[in-house]
Amino acid sequence: VDADTPLMDAGVDSLGAVELRNQLQAAVGVHTVLPSTIVFDHPTARSIAALFATAADTVLATPVALPSKEANCVSIAGATALLPATTRGLAATWNLAATSSDASNEGAAGRWSSSHVALHGAFITSVALFDNAIFGIPPAEASTMDPQQRHLLELGYEAFHGAGLPRAQLSGSNTGIYVGIMSMEFKDALQLTNTYAFTGLGHCFAAGRLSYVLGLHGECEAIDTACSASLVACHHARSTMLLRDCPSSLFAGVNMMFLPSTTAAYSAAGITSPSGRSFAFDARADGFIRGEGCCAYVLGQGVESFESLAELAGTAVRQDGRSASLTAPNGRAQQLLLNATLADARLQPAQVRVVEAAAN
Repeated sequence: VDADTPLMDAGVDSLGAVELRNQLQAAVGVHTVLPSTIVFDHPTARSIAALFATAADTVLATPVALPSKEANCVSIAGATALLPATTRGLAATWNLAATSSDASNEGAAGRWSSSHVALHGAFITSVALFDNAIFGIPPAEASTMDPQQRHLLELGYEAFHGAGLPRAQLSGSNTGIYVGIMSMEFKDALQLTNTYAFTGLGHCFAAGRLSYVLGLHGECEAIDTACSASLVACHHARSTMLLRDCPSSLFAGVNMMFLPSTTAAYSAAGITSPSGRSFAFDARADGFIRGEGCCAYVLGQGVESFESLAELAGTAVRQDGRSASLTAPNGRAQQLLLNATLADARLQPAQVRVVEAAAN
């Protein structure tokens, strides 16, 4: 194996990575405790050798100095969500999280045939419901719109309303729209070719419809960074407001599933759980299940202008770069990301009270 080839690309799987760590641990003895993620954090033979050659490899970069915490103050002024298990709105969402409820189910009526019922997931049940008239969209066009666009319109409008920003006040404003979206399964599921198919399916239109319907002049972006798309949309929305380019902005995320073949491919790759349940940080963990949802948040600059639900104190975006494989994490890169986020929020690690871990 070439010294610069990621070990996982050379055939070292997750179990092999743990075994390699155990062998290295036995070689160095008890005076140096090696993390079980060593192959993820140092994916090549050369980088592992460098780890033992110098202690400097473990030093984190010093974050760049940022403005004061007050200058970084961005408030969440409105929020709403639509999640599986008929969960809609903030109260239901918090209850789902607080009670550790299970929102997974099998199949999706009207979307997947009975032969695919064993393909587990967490599905939204209100796919066909849409009040097109309130947005000035004719029925023929609404019927060919990706349901992701429909949910973004409804929840985006609902979030603005919850923030006390009616349509008349928003029209002509420099309000920004940032949407995290990655799925385009609806196009292949329906094989649309009619007049409205073009605007009904593109990611850019998923974000653009909100700006168009509400008459917004601020930045309008559709962001696809896979599982992190919504978090990156949040970062973009906040960063633009800190530059004073927008008095308010909305960031949203949506994901829906229309092709059983996609989930089947995940299953064949051994990524999803055959039991249909996700057990993160648990000995029972055997993969995850795919899920659907749509969430929307309105940001406002300055708590005096909005009834703040919470303060968005800091954000940061990084890339794993060279890691054990294309889809594997890089532990050191993610440490740097957390370091930068805490620095942006003017927080020390000891001040963190809750950590939420999310995937897909």
